Amino acid sequence: MEYKSVTTTGGQTTTMYLKYTKSGTCTMRIEGEGMPSGGMTMDCSSSGSQEQQSNPSDVKSDVQFTLVGTETVTVPAGTYATASKYAVTSNGQTVYYWTAPGVPGFVKMQYGSSEGSMVTELNGWG
Repeated sequence: MEYKSVTTTGGQTTTMYLKYTKSGTCTMRIEGEGMPSGGMTMDCSSSGSQEQQSNPSDVKSDVQFTLVGTETVTVPAGTYATASKYAVTSNGQTVYYWTAPGVPGFVKMQYGSSEGSMVTELNGWG
């Protein structure tokens, strides 16, 4: 799976591409003002840790998940006519996620505040 994430803060835009492999590793390329020419590529794999990890199924009681509805969403990976839109609110901030039948991850995520915005879209998968 590959995601394209565009973040805008203080008038500056940064684009990040995350590509996840079936083996569980990923690469990340970042482009934007202040980045080295040609972007920057990093390996975001992990060698593992013996430290206690938090349980990703544990959700704080202030988190609210709400199904907003079903709508058509278009991202670089295609158009999904029956995407489910969810609002996830925590600490007074809301992030929107779209999921689509048959896609193993989300197809779009969107967040915005007075400080900036971020849109992450599915760039490709398969």
